[in-house]
Amino acid sequence: MNEACDFSMFANEMAPFSKTGYFKVNLCDDSCYANDEWYNCFGAEPGMRIVDVLNQFPYVHPVDHYSLGSFLENAKRGYEKKYMGYMRVRIPGRDVAWKWYQVHMMVTKFAPEENVVEVLGTHYDVSAFMGDDDQQMGVMSHMSDLLQSFNTIPWTFDFRTNIIISNRSFVDRKYGFNAASKQMSWDEFMTSIMPEFSEEMNKFKDRMHLGASARGVIEVQMRLGEKLVPTWVEFRAIAQEYDEQGHVSSAVGTITIIQERKEAEMAMRDAQLKAEHANQVKTSFLANMSHEFRTPLNSILGFSTILAHSDTIEERMQCLGAIQNSGSMLVQIIEDVIEFSQIEAGEIVLRNDRINLTELINNVVEECKPSRKAGVEMYINAPEEPIQLHGDEQKIKLVLKHLIGNASKYTDKGSVTTNLSHNDEYAIIAISDTGRGMNKDSIDHIFDRFYKGSTYIPGTGLGLSIVKNLIDMWKGNIRVESEIGKGTTFTFTIPIYSSFG
Repeated sequence: MNEACDFSMFANEMAPFSKTGYFKVNLCDDSCYANDEWYNCFGAEPGMRIVDVLNQFPYVHPVDHYSLGSFLENAKRGYEKKYMGYMRVRIPGRDVAWKWYQVHMMVTKFAPEENVVEVLGTHYDVSAFMGDDDQQMGVMSHMSDLLQSFNTIPWTFDFRTNIIISNRSFVDRKYGFNAASKQMSWDEFMTSIMPEFSEEMNKFKDRMHLGASARGVIEVQMRLGEKLVPTWVEFRAIAQEYDEQGHVSSAVGTITIIQERKEAEMAMRDAQLKAEHANQVKTSFLANMSHEFRTPLNSILGFSTILAHSDTIEERMQCLGAIQNSGSMLVQIIEDVIEFSQIEAGEIVLRNDRINLTELINNVVEECKPSRKAGVEMYINAPEEPIQLHGDEQKIKLVLKHLIGNASKYTDKGSVTTNLSHNDEYAIIAISDTGRGMNKDSIDHIFDRFYKGSTYIPGTGLGLSIVKNLIDMWKGNIRVESEIGKGTTFTFTIPIYSSFG
């Protein structure tokens, strides 16, 4: 005798004694076995598939239909193994009032790869045994499922017994699952509240109990879900009964998950702070630009006046040198502003030139030597074999000039060394100096736009931000290591074969 016959015979033989509906269903192919009592409950023809009975004979209360469907879907996915709850059923034309059934279900086989997810279940008519309180509990259990679709958990609290009643999904910390009502003490409930909100939550309860407010709202973080993840919730309460002293003896309310709203609020707050910061940076930038432009312009005007009244060739040459240096500084400031504006506007298009990187580094170092301080040496360590790569020569040169120029600017004695190496994918360039070095705060902000480690050092604060953006664009990376009084090393990479152009 096969399994289906065994089960069918057992279920039908037991029905006269227990009036219990038995069923077994394979959630993968919807095949099922049920006894006559089960079909009779729904007024359906014996032999119909369970899924067809529930869909074609929609006489299960909508809330209960949602609850059962939710469990079966979770069972099919392996999220839930057992169910115990209440179900309201009526047969139009035969039953006017809803009948209460107690339902038990259990996953007996779970092998979705073999097309088997089997659920065994029973239901039993308990309408005659349910008093008013029991039915109220059942209604709350079912309404909790409906409220869960809105991320809301219902509860009642009795100040006399200090007991809070809610649904199983709340008690078991498995939000969204079983709907059977449960109860627990306030102390047990408070274990779910994050410690930093405990005092505020207890004060909220005390104010409600003393009748200081008939209703209230509080936002706290609770541990919800199987992993007990801290989640933002809105806890609403309203007084329901009062004692002779005017104190609240019972209250009802809801706990609504507001995690998404809180995240949106925090994102909006962060955006506002960033906007305010950007506005401050903009104001600072304009003030800084005014100063940076004024310094070389004043130098050019001043030395031009001196040049006009100079009597010796030596004085004139000194004035011309100062004017040239100030002019170069002014050009660099303008170029930085233009470059940064193009990056911000997304107007940078990288070229794909064939580059002799070794030769390019030699040329940049030679260009930077005149700006170094007296006594500072500049070295290059590179392989004998020139390194060839594909990339934007102009942008790579700009990055090198900023990094080597910065190293020279902040090094009063010692050396600035450029080390060149490579692997199969990247050229690796490290620029080290023996300068003043940086603290951790400066390292953390060194690539921020408009950031300057010292207000006494000339510059726009855009150079390293430009460097970082360009290196990111060609899919390289850059890091910095520094120690106060010992110097700084910037190391960045360039792909041997570019992915652009």
